[in-house]
This record gives sequence, structure tokens and C-alpha cells, in this order.
Amino acid sequence: MVTLKHVADLAGVSTSTVSRVVSGKNVVAKELREVVEKAIKQTGYTPNINARALANKNSGAIGLVTPDLSLAFFGTLAAGVIDAADDLGVLVDICNAKGVTKDKLNSVNALKNRGFHNVILDELHCDERKIIKLCKEIPGLVLINRFIPQIASRCVCIDNTTGGFAAASYLIENGHKKIAFITSNSDIPDPLERINGAKQALNQAGLHSENCLVIKSPPTIEGGRLAVHELLAQPEKFTAILAYNDNMATGAMNELQDSGYNVPEHISVVGFDDLAISTICRPSLTTMHYPIREMAAYAVKLSLELTAKDIKQVNKTHRFVPTLVERKSVKHIN
Repeated sequence: MVTLKHVADLAGVSTSTVSRVVSGKNVVAKELREVVEKAIKQTGYTPNINARALANKNSGAIGLVTPDLSLAFFGTLAAGVIDAADDLGVLVDICNAKGVTKDKLNSVNALKNRGFHNVILDELHCDERKIIKLCKEIPGLVLINRFIPQIASRCVCIDNTTGGFAAASYLIENGHKKIAFITSNSDIPDPLERINGAKQALNQAGLHSENCLVIKSPPTIEGGRLAVHELLAQPEKFTAILAYNDNMATGAMNELQDSGYNVPEHISVVGFDDLAISTICRPSLTTMHYPIREMAAYAVKLSLELTAKDIKQVNKTHRFVPTLVERKSVKHIN
């Protein structure tokens, strides 16, 4: 079967460009449109009517409202949405709100006023009541990276508690009994959920979790450096660090090595997210894989399904489980 990608490859353009031409909207330059139309004729491509009918009540577009796209995590999220939408012949309108809740809500309302019935929203700080109200106004609104029980069927999120449990269990299995935590100082549930999961693993192993070192800092590379600097000033000893994310873990390893500690010979480090930085830092970082691309693709399909059918899946949840990626930053000790 001929797809958008076949046409895009022949025309030497992106699938998004082909999708715009197919949609009939006058947003593609005349010369480029002619090239695409020629490729469509040569390949015999026929738009997938079912997929197009699935989208936005035939509007053929989905909105993504997300924080700062210059950050790798949210860039990966956007890429996952675009790829999934391209496969369905659906356009994506991205609103980069730079992490400001007010800007995100303004962006959602702007999309609604433009007739968008499908919106994917990444918002952690907004009052739950406002999000629930938006769901009543936008039939295909899906909340990603956050869980609100009243709209569970609209939430695509990750199981942070299970992720924290798995990360700590891996360290315990490798002989580590004294684990320090460096976590985000952001006022969101994720940091606490991950630490609670890790402490459950410690308690299950018969270790005392109440006395663990916990340092809060900005969830950045510099934040990781600052957190480890503070950790090293404490009298308590530790053999491993469990970081809130890969950026903090990378900063932690840099600070440890600058302070004369080798990773993992002296202190082991585990991150969370599995960003590209985890493979290029030295040593490469053992981390929890956050399936953000998969979650983004799932969110696209869920949003389109919500507007294609009159369904109410009140009791259905969409929770993904992170998985451990073992690399070189953890040492097995006796």
C-alpha cells in the first residue's frame, strides 16, 4: 500500500508537507505543491479516508501544547506526536509555552477558538478543576505526563512509583545499601512518587529508608552538581546516588569526578528518562527508560478516538511503565 512516506520520499519533502498538500489548504508554496502533486500521481497515492475521518471531525489537525521544546525531553515528545500524526495524515500545530501555565492555558483556548477538537496538553501545575473544565469543552483533549482521577480516560502518564522501585531494586541487587537521592525541587508529584517507590524497595529489602539522604535541587545538570556538592558535605556515607532525571545524574557524575570520586568505582549513579545524554556521558548512564515517544503516539490515537466515537471510558487508565536500561554507571559491590 502506498503511504504518505512513499510520496514524501519521491518528492524529496517531509510527510507533513505531503499531508498539507493532500488537505487542500493553501499553505504550501506553488512550486513545492506541484512537485508533491506530481509524486502523488506517480505513486498512485490515495488518502486514507478512515484515518482522515478519525481526525478532528474531518479538520485533519491536532494541537500539541508543551513546555520548552529546546529541552530534549519535550523535543522527543513533540517528535513522537508528529510521527504518529504523519502516519495518519494529520497535521500538528505546536504551541511552545515555555513552561508557563498561563501561556499553556491561553494556547489551549486559542486552539479551541480556532476549531480544534483534538489537543494534547502537557501541563503539571494547573489546578485540576481547570483541566477538567477544558476536557468538557474540547472532546479530544488528552493530558500527557499527568494523572487526574476524574479524567483518567484522558490521561496518558507514567508509573513513577514503579520506576523508582525498579531503580532502587537494581542498586540493592548490586549490593548497595546506602543510597542517596537527588531530586527535583519542582512542586509536582513525580519526584515524590519516584522516591516513595525507591523507599518501598529499601523497606522490602529490610533496609531503613527513613534515614536516607534526600537533596532537592533544580532538575538540571547544574542542579545535579549542586545537589552532589551538598551531599558530599554531609557526614553520612553512601555508595550510590539515585537521580530524578538524566540531567541531574550527569551533573552529579561531573561533580563527583571533579571532587575526586570515580564513577562507578567509588559511587554508582542511576538516572531516569533515558535521554540521548545518557549514552554519550562517561561512563554511560544506567537509567530508567521513559517511553515518551510511545506515550506521545498513544496520546495522538487516543485523542482521535475520543472524537471519532461517542465513548466514555471513565474507568480506563493509560499508564506506561518505565524499564531499566543497564549501562556502565553502577558497580556491583559485595
